[in-house]
Amino acid sequence: MKRLWVLLPLFVLTACPYESPVPVDEPNIAIDTALFGKWKHIDEEKSYASVSRQSDHCYRMVYNSWTSEHRSYDVKMFTAHVSVLSGSYFLNVQPDMKTGGSYYISELNVNPGKDTLTLRPVSDEHRRKFSNSVEFREWILKKMKKKDFFDKKELFVRVP
Repeated sequence: MKRLWVLLPLFVLTACPYESPVPVDEPNIAIDTALFGKWKHIDEEKSYASVSRQSDHCYRMVYNSWTSEHRSYDVKMFTAHVSVLSGSYFLNVQPDMKTGGSYYISELNVNPGKDTLTLRPVSDEHRRKFSNSVEFREWILKKMKKKDFFDKKELFVRVP
């Protein structure tokens, strides 16, 4: 499985996360500047993501994946927003594509005092797809307490 995210792209960089044709909800939560900056997965040496403001409710993420074969970075762009369900924060991450694309969904926990964040991607073992966010949210609320709903936690640290 490939790390598909380093923070918002991070969020897409962990494992092989669940792909949804719809987000948990539309962007409606104000961005949090605690997510701004440069982040790397605790197990990565050179790959990192930069997170900045795209709009009042969306983040712009640029993931720089180091490729030792070419000795250069492969750059990918993402758009992300946060949703809140039952007190839990979820990151909705979508590759920047003019025609849209799937959303990668992870639970998000930020510890600004320690400059760390944790992502728990929804497991890709779930095959169910939804046509609207209302059904998707209801499904998450029913399943999120089950042991196999999320993949393992992934830790990210802020870097200078």
